[in-house]
Amino acid sequence: MTSEPRRQRTRAARKVAEVQQCQLCEYKSSNNVEFRRHVDSKHNNIRRHTCDVCNVNLNDPSGLSKHKKSAKHNQTMKDLGLIPEFPGKYECPGCKENGRESRFARADQLKRHVKACKYVEGDLPDGFFDGKGGMDRGKVVEE
Repeated sequence: MTSEPRRQRTRAARKVAEVQQCQLCEYKSSNNVEFRRHVDSKHNNIRRHTCDVCNVNLNDPSGLSKHKKSAKHNQTMKDLGLIPEFPGKYECPGCKENGRESRFARADQLKRHVKACKYVEGDLPDGFFDGKGGMDRGKVVEE
């Protein structure tokens, strides 16, 4: 029985692209896409990603994603009336009774707050911390 030799991967099959040196600065890259992005954004001032709310132009999708999480973007959204002043829908019952406003966007944040809140006595309503996510029964603020 004759067996054929296994094919060996050669160095040529794993060849990495040639390193490119930017003509205008010290930047080097073997990734053609990254090299093109560098030249476009740093030297040609091309911004391909735009925030449709703020009209800010950014270099890449990750920059746009970071911008959309920024305080400046959120403030612009509030100023334009696109989001409410405070999006929290979970409210602390102890703080509410004492004239304070403690609202939270997520149930787990309210749960953590309630455990440490000085206005909450030990007697919380039955089911307050039951259910999915810790709080799906009745402690939601109606908007």
